[in-house]
Amino acid sequence: MSFSTSRNGAAYIHGVRKTMNGSLLECLVEADENKESRQSFSSRIVLVIQDCGKETGAESISMNKLNPCRYGSCRVRNDYGFELLECRCIEQYTGLYCDQLVEWAIYYEVMYYSPFFALIAVVVFICFCHTCVEEARIECPMSFEKHVMRDNLLVDMKGYYPAMFMSPEQV
Repeated sequence: MSFSTSRNGAAYIHGVRKTMNGSLLECLVEADENKESRQSFSSRIVLVIQDCGKETGAESISMNKLNPCRYGSCRVRNDYGFELLECRCIEQYTGLYCDQLVEWAIYYEVMYYSPFFALIAVVVFICFCHTCVEEARIECPMSFEKHVMRDNLLVDMKGYYPAMFMSPEQV
């Protein structure tokens, strides 16, 4: 196992295996301000090995406990000779491990349920219009019997259509 540091102060460990999960790593940092009174600081870190998982069979990648990406997929990228784990977040989440909610993500949740709300609004609108129409005053259609004499409405059917009133023996 070997170590290297970057310009921004990040320490990279090379040659780490899954079997080293839970191992204790001690970092010793020496402050070189004054060579006579050199101070050193030590830090102990418990290693947590995280990977995207290569399990097959019953255990899927989404059930991998070592997968650090909370709301997204992870991949291992080969960068200048060593592997880096990187998370690809879904649109509502961001951050190094896809665990921070984006401020406009609530709109995605509302848009998911918006057809249901629109359907309820249309049903309420139709019910409201129906009650308004029922409350309107209904006028009866004009009756001709008030204006036309009753005698003119009686039609002599036998006189106008004698063939309809004939029996089969008469034919």
